[in-house]
Amino acid sequence: MIQYYKILGVSSRASLTEIKKAYKEQVKKWHPDRFPHADESAQKKAHDLFSSITEAYQKLVDLHTNRQQGFYEEDRFSGFQRPFNPDFGRTTQPPPPGVRAETDIPGYFIQTFNNGDRYEGQFHNDMMHGMGHYVRANGDVYTGQFRFNKAHGNGKMTFANGDTYTGEFVEDAMCGRGTYIYANGDRYVGRFQADMPHGEGVLISDGKAYGGQWEFGQLRAEGSM
Repeated sequence: MIQYYKILGVSSRASLTEIKKAYKEQVKKWHPDRFPHADESAQKKAHDLFSSITEAYQKLVDLHTNRQQGFYEEDRFSGFQRPFNPDFGRTTQPPPPGVRAETDIPGYFIQTFNNGDRYEGQFHNDMMHGMGHYVRANGDVYTGQFRFNKAHGNGKMTFANGDTYTGEFVEDAMCGRGTYIYANGDRYVGRFQADMPHGEGVLISDGKAYGGQWEFGQLRAEGSM
């Protein structure tokens, strides 16, 4: 599924509106009718890309439609939190010097950001890199591994609403194996991709377990245990 986002040139967190906008731009650029006098290889490239773009758009529209009409109707993941907003990478670019202080631990520093966020941990080439503790102004807290200014590796995210996620991260997103615990005690244990249950996992809610194969937040091989 990730390849479809790449084809359209959008983030895996893109909204349906953003997907539609990207689709229109790509279609306008690669529609075969724009290459009537091009050589055969150029026409074939345009045709192949146009087909891939159309397929990617249809797949992503179906995905968003299924999210709204499928398992989400039971409100299982309607409150699902995402670790960092799409602008996190940009808001954590190294700020002007003078706002970083050393700690008593060698190699660890405290960085205060203009938006009220605070980071305490390791740096490499003026980027958060290694182990660290990040507190967002909204109350979210992440403790774990960073790689080039992004949560990457193993860590724990505690959200301001009481939800927690413990597990693997890839570039600020929950990705890999992990456990998401809701403030009300419900929990999902299994695999994630792009901040959503994806792969083998089980959701425990109201004393029942819903296990099987998940596809971007939807339980495909449904079954309660």
